[in-house]
Amino acid sequence: MTDKTIRSIQMISVRWWNANAYYAVSLAEALQNAGRMAAVCGRSNSPALRKAIEKNLDRIDTVNFVSGNPFRLISSLSKLIKQIRKRKISILAAHRSQDVLFAFFAKRRTKNTVKLVRCVSDVRPPKDHVLNRYIHETGIDYLIFSCHALRQRYIDIWPFIAEKSRVIYSAVDTEHFTTDHPSSFRKKLNIPENSVVVSMIARLSPVKDHQTFISAAARVLEENPDCIFLISGEDFEISMEELRNTCRKLNIEKKFRFMRKATDVRDLISVSDIGVVCSKGSEVVCRIALEFMAMGKPLVVSDINILPEIIEEGENGFVFPVGNSEFLAEKLGMLMSNEKIRRLFGNRARRICEENFSYPVLVRESEAVYEDVLITQKSEV
Repeated sequence: MTDKTIRSIQMISVRWWNANAYYAVSLAEALQNAGRMAAVCGRSNSPALRKAIEKNLDRIDTVNFVSGNPFRLISSLSKLIKQIRKRKISILAAHRSQDVLFAFFAKRRTKNTVKLVRCVSDVRPPKDHVLNRYIHETGIDYLIFSCHALRQRYIDIWPFIAEKSRVIYSAVDTEHFTTDHPSSFRKKLNIPENSVVVSMIARLSPVKDHQTFISAAARVLEENPDCIFLISGEDFEISMEELRNTCRKLNIEKKFRFMRKATDVRDLISVSDIGVVCSKGSEVVCRIALEFMAMGKPLVVSDINILPEIIEEGENGFVFPVGNSEFLAEKLGMLMSNEKIRRLFGNRARRICEENFSYPVLVRESEAVYEDVLITQKSEV
């Protein structure tokens, strides 16, 4: 069998654009860019399907795995099975728990002619009930986890997972995110040319821990008064005005630039000298960290989930204990005071991203799993 015979459907039923949706859509994009058949499957007009349309990806948008209408669910299952047969699908990749149940029934209805691969990029541990365990133990052929921390959580609950799972990190398009992207945002944001810019680009939510970022900035500014701190993101559970007020109380507001979500995140990354991810939860996929890396920027990140797996301490950045603003400030100070180290870490970040977190790597590793499970299927016939 050659890899071109592997035809997959990437099932994603999430209601918003999050890590799960990104993993599914970017995997389909990477596979299609490599000339493979890989359709994004989900509810019409969902964020994942809208992104697939934006990227002109092959898609199946006639199914709804999260409908509360039982007749619609049955109809969706029938449509999925019809697409499996029509497209001669060999792999069903289910990216959400709702997708797994549908994929399980589709596999049964097609008399096991397809293999079921579960892609896990949700921070929550599995629900340990009889049906879920049965599906994972007997119905799922293989599990792909987005990071080692997440895989271990599953193994702690279901030890049998260890024998049929591995980690495949999410990826970014390193041809889109490059080190030479031009940007006029430094002038737009009124940032002096000689200022070192430290950026945190994330939705405005407590889990992202902007407070630790601001507290660290106050410490850093005592010894590096010329640096600028940038916060960009959409209001979610906290507002931009709340963050401004925090900076006002610390008398550092003039050293901050606040910006809503950019149309093209590359514009913000390109004006940044250092990227920061402060999260105290989530981050089993961290797209923004990989985007910073692909654009040759060093990072300072908290030690949560995937972050210490992709940032090599002293190679392409630093890792600090969650919520420790003093430690974060120390690491930032080390990078700010040495342009040569920033450049060295940035060059390494780009290389590490190309070697480990690029689309070609994602395709190669995913197809290695697909091929293994299909070979196993043939040997069992």
